[in-house]
Amino acid sequence: MPHVPKTWQVLGCLCTAAALAGAPLAQASEQTRRSVAFLTGPSQGDAADIARSYLEQGAPAKSLAGGDHARLEVQNRSVTQHNGTTHLRFVQKVHGLEVANAPLSVNVSARGEVINQGGRLLAVAESSVPAPQPALGAREAVLAAAERLGLETSGPLVETKSAVRSATRTEFFGGAISTSRIPASLKYFATDAGALRLVWDLVIETPDHQHLWNVFVDAANGEILDRHDWVARETYQVYAFPKESPSDGPR
Repeated sequence: MPHVPKTWQVLGCLCTAAALAGAPLAQASEQTRRSVAFLTGPSQGDAADIARSYLEQGAPAKSLAGGDHARLEVQNRSVTQHNGTTHLRFVQKVHGLEVANAPLSVNVSARGEVINQGGRLLAVAESSVPAPQPALGAREAVLAAAERLGLETSGPLVETKSAVRSATRTEFFGGAISTSRIPASLKYFATDAGALRLVWDLVIETPDHQHLWNVFVDAANGEILDRHDWVARETYQVYAFPKESPSDGPR
């Protein structure tokens, strides 16, 4: 007998029970729907407004309800066509700058129910955070990161003439530091204690192609607060062709 997913087994039982009791199939479907524990009930309005209202009402600080808080902006939005679920990714901004490591994801059903939430909402009053005044510029941050990563820094580091250049965003030709251009964006970084540090968000591809570093450099002292290597290094045991399974021989 083929395996039947548990969800379909439950739905089948409900449909059978509904038929025996003379209840319509739609009522059985509604019973199944109620068994799913969504975070809110149905609501009218745009999915982003529904999600934002839910986040702010459940915020851990009263300041979030008063407007003096990290602003929530929709970074990405998509809809699953077969069921109408809206998938939202928010970024939190303070003084117009993104908090790099505090994204939020919220899924909202076609009926306006908040299905689930991922990430954390920062309880940060904007008035408590000093205006962004980096002691290190983007160039100094790149050089500080390269030195701490053990990369060559003697070559020229030339800023591009890209249209994205501004006081908070620019990029550099990689030179001896990176084989690709190095984008630099001024952002905030949330520490484990909940404080915000002003950082330069950089991406550096090492000349040996062994690392693609995303680093967050403290804009006050050049310290690397966090870094991630986007180059994946995984090892696997596989079955050499033409083997297809454990019964065909060892890996």
